[in-house]
Amino acid sequence: MIAKSMPKQTLAILTNARAADQRSMIGYGEMVLEAARQSGHEVVEFRPASLLGRLLPERIQGPPRKFANNLDRFVVTPLKFAGRKADIVHVVDPGNAVYLPLIRHRRSIVTVHDMIPYLARDGKLPGWRPTLTGRWLMNRITAQLAKVDHIVCISHATRRDLLAYVDIPEACVRIIHNAVFQPMAPASPEACADLRVRLGLPAGAPLILHVGRNWYKNRETVLEVAARVRETRPDVHLVMVGALPPALEAQAERLGLGPELHVIERIERADMATLYTTAAVLLFPSYYEGFGLPVLEAQMCGTPVVCSDRGALPEVGNSYALLCDPKQVRALSSATLNALATDGIETLPNHFSATNWAKNYRDIYTSSQGALSA
Repeated sequence: MIAKSMPKQTLAILTNARAADQRSMIGYGEMVLEAARQSGHEVVEFRPASLLGRLLPERIQGPPRKFANNLDRFVVTPLKFAGRKADIVHVVDPGNAVYLPLIRHRRSIVTVHDMIPYLARDGKLPGWRPTLTGRWLMNRITAQLAKVDHIVCISHATRRDLLAYVDIPEACVRIIHNAVFQPMAPASPEACADLRVRLGLPAGAPLILHVGRNWYKNRETVLEVAARVRETRPDVHLVMVGALPPALEAQAERLGLGPELHVIERIERADMATLYTTAAVLLFPSYYEGFGLPVLEAQMCGTPVVCSDRGALPEVGNSYALLCDPKQVRALSSATLNALATDGIETLPNHFSATNWAKNYRDIYTSSQGALSA
């Protein structure tokens, strides 16, 4: 008897709007698309609308930009997705799970990166709190997550948090750790010297590096630690990737961080390995992380890491990172000084490979296809 192969089914990858300022999520969606196209399915991309956001000139930001993006999100995109259909839908950003009821589908998968907004809403993280509209949307998202067939979490910490907030069987939740997709290896001394010139960084000065600009990155503590470290090591400079808001600029001025502070608003991904190599230490005291990719990337470049002991950071940093309470400036400063006194660390292998990451997603797509054909 000749076995029949399963019919090719449509796999829709629901990505992020291009007008949204979410470079990392857009990049993640592109990698998911690439993995999906190797799965044997007929792959289509469902992308939320960026119609009004794209029409606005780049110079217009603030409330007008937010208003246009919200119209795209809550009015234009639902109209765009209404009536779309696919056998399997994979939502790569849980914020977009609210569109699933609009799409005719048979199986659903959602990737959850963190539950930080929910932890903040409940006062478990300092700083930001959601608005009433934000709370309404968060409730809609968790209600939809409870109905999906599979949820992928990017760390054990995210899985633990998800199960605390969403009533879903544990068997439906799988962990696929994030992966490093860009080549990460120590750069040559010549490449590091060239990068210092291009970015205006002083030759030979030891650099404390911080990467990221979200509120939970705890950048106010980064500034405090750098100022304290400079009391002992005045030769040290601080490099922060991501624009500083006025409040942080004022704090830096109060702390006496003048020409020793270098703010790089944007940097090409191709330069990141060289920047990590150039740095003497990565300081990453986030209040919380669903994964914490910079920790892994820095370690692959042989750069010591001082990070917080919250969320997935102990999971990603393993025993190689120096872990501290993100609120303890003294402990973070001491750990940073210790890291500065080393000659770097042994280059660590990539424990979370892109090959395994893609295979794990393809396995989920295959099992979803099998469930439909059973």
